[in-house]
Amino acid sequence: MILNDFSVPSPSFMYETTYYRALVDDAANTEYVKGDILLLSEQVDEATLLPTGVVKWKNVDTGVAITLPFAGTVGTDVEALDNKRVSLSPAETLIVSSTAVSLGAVPAGANHAEVHVLDAAIILTYDGATAPVGNGAAAPIGIRQGNGQVFELESADEIANFSAMRLDGATDARIYVEYTCQFDFND
Repeated sequence: MILNDFSVPSPSFMYETTYYRALVDDAANTEYVKGDILLLSEQVDEATLLPTGVVKWKNVDTGVAITLPFAGTVGTDVEALDNKRVSLSPAETLIVSSTAVSLGAVPAGANHAEVHVLDAAIILTYDGATAPVGNGAAAPIGIRQGNGQVFELESADEIANFSAMRLDGATDARIYVEYTCQFDFND
């Protein structure tokens, strides 16, 4: 006799997450204020791809779970942050001279930066292992960006490891940096 094992499959779940920004203060429970980032986590049955009804809300800024049922209304009280950037303060302007400079006033949560090059060309690295070599060197090392160019740093790691110096000449460059938190990891 041959027996096949027909065990009952155990339920398997995945979670879909969506980030929201509060558009108003939470009048019902005071668990968030205007501008806070909120996280919705919904449990989904992997076999049917249907929601199971298990839902959790959390205030990302404070780390506190939000009381259920959620009292806010999507579109009125909160807006979805799918592929959106939230501007963070402060922006900064740095002088880039013959000595390598890193970004200074990086706001908490920054995972994206738009960098404007002003006054002179720069050379940069963002791998954390290689220092830029410029300032008129015969063999410059790094990525060259000219006066007037704009480039983006696309992760917190690139922001933390950014280093730049002027490419050549005696004129110092300036870089103007705008920081954002980009939300593009919704399911």
